[in-house]
Amino acid sequence: MSSRRLARALEGLLHVAGATPESKAALRDLSAEDRSAFVREVRMHGLSGLVMERLLEAGDGAGWDALIQELDPGRRRAMAVGLRLQRACREAMSILEEAGVQPVAPMKGVALHACLYGSAGARNATDVDLLIPPDMAPRAHAALVDAGHGHVIKDPSRPAAMRANYENSYLSPSGVLIDVHVGLAQSERVDLDAAAMLERAAVDPRLADWGASLVQLDAEDTLLILAVHLAQDAYQGPFRQLVDLAWWWERMRPDLEVAAARAERAGASTALWAGLWLARARCGAAVSDADLAELEPSALRRRWLLWLWGDEPLTPIPRWKGSRWIQIATLYPVMDGFGRRILFTWRYLTCRVRDWAGLVFDV
Repeated sequence: MSSRRLARALEGLLHVAGATPESKAALRDLSAEDRSAFVREVRMHGLSGLVMERLLEAGDGAGWDALIQELDPGRRRAMAVGLRLQRACREAMSILEEAGVQPVAPMKGVALHACLYGSAGARNATDVDLLIPPDMAPRAHAALVDAGHGHVIKDPSRPAAMRANYENSYLSPSGVLIDVHVGLAQSERVDLDAAAMLERAAVDPRLADWGASLVQLDAEDTLLILAVHLAQDAYQGPFRQLVDLAWWWERMRPDLEVAAARAERAGASTALWAGLWLARARCGAAVSDADLAELEPSALRRRWLLWLWGDEPLTPIPRWKGSRWIQIATLYPVMDGFGRRILFTWRYLTCRVRDWAGLVFDV
């Protein structure tokens, strides 16, 4: 079976409404070679747990018992890592609470484990993301460093222009990377108000064991975060990022009118449109044309993005995969407003000068 058909089968298996008949038929009685190829694809996208869950839900297990058996080690590894991340989150929360840093909201992986999927093994996660009030950042930094968390630059070889200026990263004594956010993207691109998000957040009993001051962001803010996260990775991240958004939309039923208003204020309307369009196209999310019309960018930007996405499965943008030009090709069309593009261009150029000066003068 071709790699494209296997990728289409993975997409269909994770449709929000349930595995499609076509995907189940494609995966039944795979050859050993195709089964290994499919398992590699699933592991690459960090989805062993969800795929196993879908296969078990589909019943008639005799057709894919061997496939489930090969996926199980990946699910177990994801579970082990997820539980390790939860322990690190509890330790960090204990430090932050003692320092008076509150409220704190988990984002992305660990939050989705608890509030969307209900299992640490459902999808892979690699670090702990915590959102704190921006004015608490110095206090959080001092507390974590004093407690033995090393302050690190995640990718020192990355150009300064592309490094995050909205988070600090720490390596816990147990070796877990903890990203403490005061924002969600470079403010020149998207200006999501972290303080306002935390004010709207609420205590969630599913997070109670992780820390008394831990809160869960509301459904609309989480939807925006997932959409912006897709855009941050130029729509080339693992397929689980899009599955997260599609399943959140389907299961949590965020109010699109509220989310759209917040997106407009933050300059994230196109990012939200793009995330929902892809969630419908790739994961069968119930997003109507009217929903998309409320957020749709200009005709030129829309046509450009749709051309970039093409019709390849799993990777929303197959063209120029891995090229540094993909950042320019996606970042600018997704940014709302000419002014934002000018500000981001200025920041990018000044940072590139800093990179150049560092190479030439070793500063």
